[in-house]
Amino acid sequence: MKVVGEMSQAAKADGYLVTMVPPESYLDPTLPGFDLSLLHAYPEWHPEFKYHGLNCYALLLAKYGTTGSQNTFDLVDIQLYESWAHAGYQIDVKMVPADEYLVEWIGKALKPFRVDFAQDPSVGLPSQALQISPSQLVVGFSAGAGDGKSVFIWPESVGVAWKALPKDLRPRGVMYWNMNLDGGTVNGTDEHCAFAQDFNSFLRVRDY
Repeated sequence: MKVVGEMSQAAKADGYLVTMVPPESYLDPTLPGFDLSLLHAYPEWHPEFKYHGLNCYALLLAKYGTTGSQNTFDLVDIQLYESWAHAGYQIDVKMVPADEYLVEWIGKALKPFRVDFAQDPSVGLPSQALQISPSQLVVGFSAGAGDGKSVFIWPESVGVAWKALPKDLRPRGVMYWNMNLDGGTVNGTDEHCAFAQDFNSFLRVRDY
């Protein structure tokens, strides 16, 4: 983490754009816990999958998040499509409508959220609140998986969430995995999704 953090600061100081792309569990505004292990499991959701993190990327924000007077990380792209993530459990198991889940999750991601760094004295940081700005946050989506391993959310639902958020609390944008899958079938079905075009329908990045 030290190498990544220092390289990120050096790149920012040299005028580069710097991004971080954590899976959902590596930077989770809904949980305060912290350590550097990537071998966590969720007892309520596929406990046999033991490869989640616990806010390990929060260390980068806390320790290396500024370079001079600037944010080191221009974009913080959180992948909601991590394997067996909270987003999938909430949407596919608890049946929370995707747009409602996104509004709630984005609200938490953009408010100060506590990370208990003191749980791991080796990092030398006190527990503290971190904050991601709307201009930094990018929300990551994917084509899903037929077995539910990776959550799929239709761009139309993302658009509903976007319009429900106050303009000053809308993230910088969205991302999707990946360009080669754009326009292809999704979520183990025969249905197709044109991510770039559909996301642009509410982001208005460019005219088609």
